[in-house]
Amino acid sequence: MRAGLQAAVDSSKEKIGKLTQRLIDGKINVSAWHEAMKAEIKAAHRAAAMLANGGKLDAKAAGQLGAVLRKQYSYLRAFALQIENKEIPLGARTVARARLYSQAVMTTYQRAKAARAKAAGVEMYRLVLSPAEHCDECLADAGLGFVPIGSLPEIGSRECLINCKCSWEYQ
Repeated sequence: MRAGLQAAVDSSKEKIGKLTQRLIDGKINVSAWHEAMKAEIKAAHRAAAMLANGGKLDAKAAGQLGAVLRKQYSYLRAFALQIENKEIPLGARTVARARLYSQAVMTTYQRAKAARAKAAGVEMYRLVLSPAEHCDECLADAGLGFVPIGSLPEIGSRECLINCKCSWEYQ
């Protein structure tokens, strides 16, 4: 499952990278870039939420997805304004920053999966480290073993933010 999700994230990063390069090359304007970015962000986060929820979204899961999208759109709006106001130079760093919107999809997946487990009555979970370099907070939390759901910070909210490669295991 994680490999499939990572493939979707990588595909989204590729699309966003190409889209942002089109902006840099002057082939599209900031407004067109912003709208296309919103569409890609929505598609990627929706796919992650659906994957975490067994292929469908009930009203609660759809509401959680909506909250995630509103937050992502707010970040994107600020980024677009910085570009439009020429507060940041267009270049490779712009592409790298834009691609972070795809990485946030992992956090959406993990949060949706946690909400589903909790709703199903699962009471315990633990943080599982993947093969990657981890922040000190993730290392400490993973060392705790199984704890009650909700007692640890959400994936994506520690030092490593959306670059977190951890996942939850439920018991």
